[in-house]
Amino acid sequence: MNWFFFLLLFLVFAMIVGPILLIKPSPRQQRIAQLRTKAGSLGLRVSLQNHAGQSIAVYEKPWPRNEQQRYGGQEWSLERQSYQHEIHFNEWWAWKGNKPRADAVLAILQEKLTELPKGVMAIEANGLGLRCYWTEQGTEETLKQLAGWLTDTSDAIWPYVRRPEASPTPDLLDSDY
Repeated sequence: MNWFFFLLLFLVFAMIVGPILLIKPSPRQQRIAQLRTKAGSLGLRVSLQNHAGQSIAVYEKPWPRNEQQRYGGQEWSLERQSYQHEIHFNEWWAWKGNKPRADAVLAILQEKLTELPKGVMAIEANGLGLRCYWTEQGTEETLKQLAGWLTDTSDAIWPYVRRPEASPTPDLLDSDY
């Protein structure tokens, strides 16, 4: 009878503690949460997007926002390939859709792609900013490297992808006529 009491006590304990342990984030989840929080303090936006059939984190450096200039560049995307080939851009990257129109952007990308941390699966430019699809492998130092890359690269290509806003037309009601 004594063993029955201990078995029952163990089961009750397991039913109380088990769900509590399931709620607690794993060490990996805690590390990713810390990376994403740090990314926000570095000026990046983080979201989850579908890429190649899987959910992946997108780290984005927004374009500068002001009244006089907006992003006017063409949207483009580069995807890291699993094999090196001469037909790829910079040997490892393939264009998905359009290429940037400005040759200067291509030259900047060709130089900067070698500095990307491992785990970056794709790079994209759109109306929101410059983005990296990252597997979040690495440490806070890897995140700082990625944030630096996004900042430097977006600053370098911004002059070639921005467009000035049209100046507003004067309101005829406010004229001196």
